[in-house]
Amino acid sequence: MAYDRTAIRDALRTALIDTNTPLFWTDVQLDQCIDAAVAEHSGWFPCAVAARYSLAVGAERLHILPTDPSLAEDVPVPSGTIDCDVIRITRVQLLVAGAWQEWPQDRQTPGGPALSGSSRQTNGWRARGAWLYIRPAIAAGQAGAYVLRVEYLQTWNRPSGSGLVIEWNAPAAHRPLLGLLAARNAYQLLGAWQARVQEAGADPATWGLTSGTVDVHIDVNKVLVSLEGQIAALREALARVWPTMGEYINAALSE
Repeated sequence: MAYDRTAIRDALRTALIDTNTPLFWTDVQLDQCIDAAVAEHSGWFPCAVAARYSLAVGAERLHILPTDPSLAEDVPVPSGTIDCDVIRITRVQLLVAGAWQEWPQDRQTPGGPALSGSSRQTNGWRARGAWLYIRPAIAAGQAGAYVLRVEYLQTWNRPSGSGLVIEWNAPAAHRPLLGLLAARNAYQLLGAWQARVQEAGADPATWGLTSGTVDVHIDVNKVLVSLEGQIAALREALARVWPTMGEYINAALSE
């Protein structure tokens, strides 16, 4: 079964025991919880990818686009098949005489003094978000099709469940962590709702948000403490097997 938005939302609603009408959490609210969980998970365990770009003579900057890690580096991504964001560029290489040559990263802030470990080479690159800046400008002998190779980190897909189905493409072992993060986010919404009700001095039933199966009077703080413990334990377990954001960044800085 596709692990798309519908599947994830249904699993989340089941875990929240919010399956009988009237439902407490709307589909839109659960979708927001899922998207926030995807972003948080990707901040811990990003998707490492590489893609190749063509260069014209005089090129000095390129906009790096998210890619599909299942495709070859020089294959364009079909429209509507991914939904993710570039997080950080980590490595740049130029094809020279049939071999990939490292293009060193500038350890210098624009207009500022050189930092520790600053590159003194005549060529270099730096990044601002998804924009890659290279120096000097590409010469005639360097230009060509797919002659620039860029390694970068991006988020995993935000899942979609309508039109072209987009699955959350992180490893299956990470699905329980996504579920815990999304559930934590949902209970935070319940906690905020409880606070509004208490502040208004109103009976929850008068808000029209009672649920068929969810105990809206539950001690949300206890639930959140339990979920945070489970999240921390699972995150630690995954970090023993899967590279983390910090490890990717440290590896890039050490090159």
